[in-house]
This record gives sequence, C-alpha cells and structure tokens, in this order.
Amino acid sequence: METARCAKRSRRQTKTLTTGIVGRGGYGADTIRFRVSGTITLGATLPEVTDSDRLIINGKRRITIIGNNRVRVMIVRGLAQLALQELTITEGLSLPISGIGNGGGGISNRGGILFVTKSIFSYNHSNTGGGAIVNTFDPKLVVNGQRVRGSLTVRKCIFSHNSANESPRRVFTRGGAIENNDELSVSDSTFNDNSADYGGAIFRQGQDSNVLDHFMKKYLCAQHGILRRRGN
Repeated sequence: METARCAKRSRRQTKTLTTGIVGRGGYGADTIRFRVSGTITLGATLPEVTDSDRLIINGKRRITIIGNNRVRVMIVRGLAQLALQELTITEGLSLPISGIGNGGGGISNRGGILFVTKSIFSYNHSNTGGGAIVNTFDPKLVVNGQRVRGSLTVRKCIFSHNSANESPRRVFTRGGAIENNDELSVSDSTFNDNSADYGGAIFRQGQDSNVLDHFMKKYLCAQHGILRRRGN
C-alpha cells in the first residue's frame, strides 16, 4: 500500500514538473514549486526548456529527480534561461549508443543560461563527458552567423560520484562532474569521488582561466582528479 502511494505521489510530482515546463504562459520569470516532498522517477527525459524568460525550479531540499540509470534528466536549449534551486538530481544517464548522447547525464545545457544553486548531483553518468552537466553550444541554433553558446553558473552545490567513462569508441572521456565548452563560473561547491579520463571534477576547453584559477584556489574540494583545461 505504501509503495502504491509513493508511486502515485511520484506521478503527481512528475506531472507538476512537466506541466510547469511545457505550459508556461505570459511574460517574466515563472517558478515551479512542490507542495509535498519526495522523489520523481523519470521514464523519459523531461521536456526541453526553451523559454527565454527565466524558469525557476525550487525543490526546497525536498525533491529528488531520478533518471533511474535510463534517461538524461534535463535539456536546456539555446537562449533559454533555467534556475535550479535546492534540488537533487541523481542517476541521470547519457549514452550515445542509446541515441541520447552528447554528454550530460544530469543536464545538457546547449546554448542556454543555466544557474544551479544549493543543489546535489550524484551518481549521474555519461560515456562521453560531463557525467552530471555538460555546458556547450546549441547545434540547432545560429544567430548572426554564430552558434549560441552556453553559460553555466554553479553556486553552493555538491557533486558526488558522477562519472564519464566506458566510452565504446575508445575516446577519452572528459569531466566526471562537469564538461564545459563555453562560459563557466563555480563557487563554494564540493566535488567528491567524481571520475573521468580527463578532469575528474571538471574538464574545461577554451579560455576563462582566470575564473577557474580563482575557483581552484578558493572554492574547490575535490578527490580523484580536479581540473583538466584545454586551450589558451
């Protein structure tokens, strides 16, 4: 009986989250809140976030979203804005062989503006890069002849036991927790027991080294590899 109640509650929370992402109306920021605590176990990736008006999802430390080691949890598209607050995202999966590749077992930010605050990412996996989050451009969107680049801000978060490994193409994997190809800012966050071939915690391509050097000196606690940076 208790199992049935938990399953019903999970379905209700999934509907709240899905409806909040898809059924946005009007202008300005919208916030998705949950009336009860519990887990949301996904059978498919949540609808893509595409709205340029900021969407806020506030879990108030009571909501855990589970990919169940089957699906990626979220995708943020070019020019969309998403703020995640006090959420736990776990067991997200990105595997190219299953058609849901390009990294980011928890979240794939493809040219969006993503803010993550006071949240936990654990046991997410990709076999290319960014076990928890990949931050990159949107391959489907070009503005003024330029690809729309992604922006990721992480503050007061915990990344634990995320991984990027076991690539079937024998390609070196990148960023056990985060693979970043664009703009990245991380502060006051903890990285523990994340793993990848390059950058157990973070793999960074490109510039913005001043941001990461500051981050490395002041804010990072990490084990099993910290940072791999490629580029000038």
